[in-house]
Amino acid sequence: MILERRSTLKPLIESEGGVHLTAYLTNTGDLGQLKRQVQKVIDKTQSEIEPVMTPIESRLFLAPLRLLLSSDRLLKSIRHNVGIFRTPKTFRVLSLPVDVDEGCVVATSFHVKPLLRWMRVDKDFLLLGIEGKTARLYLGTQHSLKLVDTHEVSEGFMKTLSRRRSTNSVSRIVVQKGAIDGLIDWLARHTRLSKPKLFVAGDPKVIQALGESLHYPALAQPSISDSFDHDQIPSLCFEIRAQLEVGSVSELEKIVTEFQFAEDHRSARRNIFQIAKAVAQGRVRKLMVADGVKIFGRFNPKTGALVIHPRDLDHEDDDILDDLAQDVLAKGGEVVVASKEDIPDGHLAWALLDHPAAELSLSVESGVPHGSKGQSVVP
Repeated sequence: MILERRSTLKPLIESEGGVHLTAYLTNTGDLGQLKRQVQKVIDKTQSEIEPVMTPIESRLFLAPLRLLLSSDRLLKSIRHNVGIFRTPKTFRVLSLPVDVDEGCVVATSFHVKPLLRWMRVDKDFLLLGIEGKTARLYLGTQHSLKLVDTHEVSEGFMKTLSRRRSTNSVSRIVVQKGAIDGLIDWLARHTRLSKPKLFVAGDPKVIQALGESLHYPALAQPSISDSFDHDQIPSLCFEIRAQLEVGSVSELEKIVTEFQFAEDHRSARRNIFQIAKAVAQGRVRKLMVADGVKIFGRFNPKTGALVIHPRDLDHEDDDILDDLAQDVLAKGGEVVVASKEDIPDGHLAWALLDHPAAELSLSVESGVPHGSKGQSVVP
């Protein structure tokens, strides 16, 4: 059964409370460089958790990282950049086929913006290839492809109907409805929990019959190819990935247009303090945040209060943009992570509100009190 990537990452995105270590490592294939990055993570984490953990707790917390540091075979097996996620009870290492900024953050939740960007730009897809009596289902991304399952139809998808009315009659080849129904049931079992975009390759008559009976919301039309065999897989995947990449760019352009339209109708906000208030109130339907930029401080999800720090001060500090994104997701909203250049006018966050008629009671212009040491505070 195919699982949606979001569901596999959900425990990371929703985890909060207590000490959370997030580290992103750039992997160039140089084992020594990768190990040096792991050591830097250990050193930085040790200094940040020292005030809140006993020596034994600290040693146990860092134990999986030290084991990772000594596991040359495991580190060599990671093909892409690396994400490390650690709490006192969990430890997870991910291979991330997206660009990341090397760094380590200790906070009360994970730093997940790179994961959210990964989900947007590297969408899963399905390739269904039908050849003779066999259907093969593959699950792919921009960087990988694996065979999910094979479905065999003993009598084949086609059958021949002979015409006996005259000696000159010609036999007719038709698609077997039972074979199509069995194929649809097989697909349904594998896509019950997740429905990535489905590309189909094979005999046009079989594909047409499948399209007429299959109720699949993400079926790509027309078929990617009128034939299928194993040797075609690389070229088919190249074409699919190109289509998805173009679609990702187009999707982002549509999202920006949606935000601009909402702003014209006073239902969008770019002010970080107004956004925080709206997020706490559950009024943000869609949030766009800048990747590669961190605003350290603290966000109170109950009141919308913000405390902004000039740098990462302690284990309770986190990237406020990251915290806002997690809260929006927890309340059922949508989050889009984009480069700073893709957000007009250089803003770091952009929020689409659910109730545009209701004005937020708080704005920077109306008088935001300032705390000591350059900290901005919203009560």
